[in-house]
Amino acid sequence: MKWTFDHSRLPVYLQVAVEGVANIDDLRRLLEQLLESEFWHPGMSILVDLGGLKPTQQDKHSLIQDLIGYFVDRRKDIGKSCIATVHPAADAYNYIRRFEYGTRLRRSEVVVRNFMDSNHAAEWLTNHAGMCGGESETDPDAF
Repeated sequence: MKWTFDHSRLPVYLQVAVEGVANIDDLRRLLEQLLESEFWHPGMSILVDLGGLKPTQQDKHSLIQDLIGYFVDRRKDIGKSCIATVHPAADAYNYIRRFEYGTRLRRSEVVVRNFMDSNHAAEWLTNHAGMCGGESETDPDAF
């Protein structure tokens, strides 16, 4: 799996293009590289273009659960980020929705929305620029 970061739309959002076959190890490496980068701050908005992904042989349910776990474990580092995913294939929608609801149910503060094209995703991120960004407003461990 390969990825590229496009900073040209900062400070509104960062665009990440992903291609190849998805697996949890590469997804974790992508996220670690992002969170350790000099431009990252908790609450940053991200447009993730998944159109270049190819079908994986890995169990998709396990992949999504592992990814949710990562977001929950790193929720303070990620913050209240808006994440717009773009994938034109209808079958990917199911898994992205599972990720969206799974992060919400496990008390991650990210706001995830799935789009079929990048224009609508960019519009949503631009219109909601102040909705997500910034440091976490509540401590999820306080409950």
